[in-house]
Amino acid sequence: MDLGARIAGWRKSKGLSERELAEKIGVTAPAVYQWEDGKTIPSTKNLMAIAELMGVTMERFYGRVPPQKRAS
Repeated sequence: MDLGARIAGWRKSKGLSERELAEKIGVTAPAVYQWEDGKTIPSTKNLMAIAELMGVTMERFYGRVPPQKRAS
């Protein structure tokens, strides 16, 4: 999964629009659109803000740590 798709997935999992995500991390909605469309990539600062907002570590954000399995 590419970075843009991962950002879109995390955003949607939190029920946020592109505009809402943009407002929460202090960027414009077109910036979020461009990241998700793969036209540009966010700065490290913005990636960290997205991960923090989503409540995940950078490792999990990038898919390096598998999601935790729920105990049965």
